[in-house]
Amino acid sequence: MEVLTYSIILQWKRNLRNKNVLLVYYIIPLGFWAFMGAIFSSVNPDMKSILMEVLTVIAVSTGSLLGVPVSLSEAYTSDIKKAYIAGNIKLWIGVISNFISAFLHLSIVCVIIYFLTPVTFHTEAVENVLLYVISLFLFLITSISVGCVIGLYVKDQGKLTIYSQIVYMPSLMLSGIMFDAAILPKAFVLAGRLLPATWGFEAMKSETLHLINIFPLFIILGIAILLIVLRLIRIMKE
Repeated sequence: MEVLTYSIILQWKRNLRNKNVLLVYYIIPLGFWAFMGAIFSSVNPDMKSILMEVLTVIAVSTGSLLGVPVSLSEAYTSDIKKAYIAGNIKLWIGVISNFISAFLHLSIVCVIIYFLTPVTFHTEAVENVLLYVISLFLFLITSISVGCVIGLYVKDQGKLTIYSQIVYMPSLMLSGIMFDAAILPKAFVLAGRLLPATWGFEAMKSETLHLINIFPLFIILGIAILLIVLRLIRIMKE
């Protein structure tokens, strides 16, 4: 337990020192929040009712799909992996520490968005706070898990950005946060349903609990965890 706690604290500090990770965890999400929030609230006032959910999905997707893979890939393709082995530390601790660190960073950003959005853009407050928090929590852990999969499976740092973008851009364009997904071709709608952003958005903006919005997140999370475990088993054998 002490090793895990130390690893989490160390990863937290590494993320704060890593300018690229700090960029995608805080600067870009909050930059999007200010820029897109101002545009959406002025161009389409009707969007104010879901603006908080839209900006939250952007922030979480940015951090989990662009930040987590970089941080995790560095841990398993650098001297950090050798340090784990030399110190007889289980390699899965690297995934857990990265996961928890990312969760804490993105939770801070989500809290900032939650409190500042109604004040800054005069949006409606969340009616069912408990449901919103539960939906956000599930969306967070699912998105971060997907980011972990990308970071573990893509070894090449050059290709890592490409693969991250392949998941990230559709998460913004096909999830319904930019425009109504109903106007998209059927193939794009189906593709969007494979992404956590789509279901996270639907769950957070809902006033009542609908399993149809929650269940897909559990499926994606389960698949991501399975892929992570399989990859870790292979890494330990290398």
